[in-house]
Amino acid sequence: MKISSYTLQIDKEANESLIDEVISKLPERDDPFAILSKDDMNYMQCLWTEQGFILRYQEGSIDRHYCSSDFLDGINVVRAFKQYLCGENAWKDSCEFYLMNHRGFWGSLGYKTGLFFGSILRGFKEARK
Repeated sequence: MKISSYTLQIDKEANESLIDEVISKLPERDDPFAILSKDDMNYMQCLWTEQGFILRYQEGSIDRHYCSSDFLDGINVVRAFKQYLCGENAWKDSCEFYLMNHRGFWGSLGYKTGLFFGSILRGFKEARK
């Protein structure tokens, strides 16, 4: 798993001490965000604001991209990053998350319609076998 932060010019293999270092250096920086990624579609990211950190994560698709409902302090963000690094899911209970809609209404409708008709076609193909 990699941790990266453009503003800190870091893009390295993640470990717990590097997570501590990166998150602690984000406040008061320009473009203060960090990403802990398994791959391009599975990651956790945080953004520091004057109100606190915003935590987001994605699970395999932009249709499964979530954002924290509340601002978090650095301690909770570090804890979440470390748990994510270790493959634990306890961080999901640390605050409420809401599903973000990156496709918009028409994009979501088209995507879901495609899934629906695709499943019907797969069903017909399976029935012919």
